Amino acid sequence: MIDLQKINELYHFDQHIDFEDIQIILQLAQREHFEKGTYLLEIDSMQKKAFFIEKGLLRAFTIDHKGDEVTTLLRWENQFMVDTKTILFDMPSSIYIEALENTITYSMDIREVQQLVSNDLKLQHVRNLVLRAELIKAYQRIDSFILNSAEERYLAFIDRNREVLHRIPDKYIANVLGITAVSLSRIRKRMANRSE
Repeated sequence: MIDLQKINELYHFDQHIDFEDIQIILQLAQREHFEKGTYLLEIDSMQKKAFFIEKGLLRAFTIDHKGDEVTTLLRWENQFMVDTKTILFDMPSSIYIEALENTITYSMDIREVQQLVSNDLKLQHVRNLVLRAELIKAYQRIDSFILNSAEERYLAFIDRNREVLHRIPDKYIANVLGITAVSLSRIRKRMANRSE
C-alpha cells in the first residue's frame, strides 16, 4: 500500500503534494509483480521506465572490471528506482535492476510522465523535488566516501535503514558501503566488542 506520509518524509514534499497528485501520476503506471530474481532492467537497455515500489526490495548493480557484481543502490517500499543516466542523458543503461524479493511496482514510462508533468506546474514542482532528493542522496553518498570511515558509513546506513536491514543480504550492504563482506563482518565484530 502506498504510504503518502513515508513518501513525504523521503522526498520532502511537505505541503506540495497530496494523494490526488500521486493518483494522477499513477494513472499512467502499470502495476506489475516481479518474482524474486527477476531483472527489471538490464545493461545497455534504453528502457525509460521508473519503478515506484509498493512492496518489495530492488537493487541496482553493475559488473566491475573483474566480472564481479557490485550493488550500487537499494530501494524498497514507497521509493523510486530508476536508471537516471538513461532517463536524463539518453544513454544506454550501465546497471541491472533486480528484485531481491517478490516485488510489486508501479512502472511508468518516463516519456508519458514528462508529457503529463509538462502541462501542470504543481506536478513539475513535485518532479523537481524528487530529482532534488535523489541528487542530494547521491552527493551525500559521495561525501560519505570521502569524509567518513567504513564504520561511520555503516553506522549511518543502520541509522537510516533500520526497518529493512534484516531483509538485505550482507554482501549487498557491503557493496553499497564500498567495502567487502569480510570488512563488514570485522566492523560488526569491533562494534560488538566495544559494547561488551
